Amino acid sequence: NTWQINTPGNNSAHSIFIDNYDNNVTGQIDEIRTPKLLLSGTDPVVISFDLANKNYPDPEYNDSLQVLVSNDCGATFTIYFNKGGAALATAGSSSDAYLNPAPGDWQTQKITVDGPILNGGNIIVAFRNISDYGNNIYLDNINISQEKSRDITVTSVNPPSTTDCVEPNIPVAIVKNVGFSTITGFNVSYMIDNGAPSQTIVTGVSLAPDA
Repeated sequence: NTWQINTPGNNSAHSIFIDNYDNNVTGQIDEIRTPKLLLSGTDPVVISFDLANKNYPDPEYNDSLQVLVSNDCGATFTIYFNKGGAALATAGSSSDAYLNPAPGDWQTQKITVDGPILNGGNIIVAFRNISDYGNNIYLDNINISQEKSRDITVTSVNPPSTTDCVEPNIPVAIVKNVGFSTITGFNVSYMIDNGAPSQTIVTGVSLAPDA
């Protein structure tokens, strides 16, 4: 029993799936592994994928999906995603074989890998199915990318408006942490009418990711 190609996918021509419904041997493991991925520095790695699954309604049968990462060429792996049974399901349960997921069945999963496991400069990512005579699991749109740990962006500046004739005018900038680490300080620079840049240093803040 192994991963197979399925048609269609989630906004794509194909996905991959594993037939746990017709496999009555529990505890079998089958993995899809990436080649060794070379990293640039130690910034976090983001693994995202679309998942579709209906679990078998009997709680005795709980297939599992794990996502694991290795930094020693596959000798050892660390688990970063581990769901099974109803917790894995994205579209409820079914006692019939789960075939051809509907567009609304797909859910995007996102995992952030950070810390010492990235110090070796390369990783292997594995998607592991553990069968338990349950139902089929589908994966699509797997993406693995390295992201900046600290990244901030300006989302708006208000005031000033496009034209403002009243002085003094103090601009207010809204910023967002779009990285993966908490930001405790940053600099804001601005320029009015092509004049000399002015800089404000902000300290004593705690801006969590997405805040």
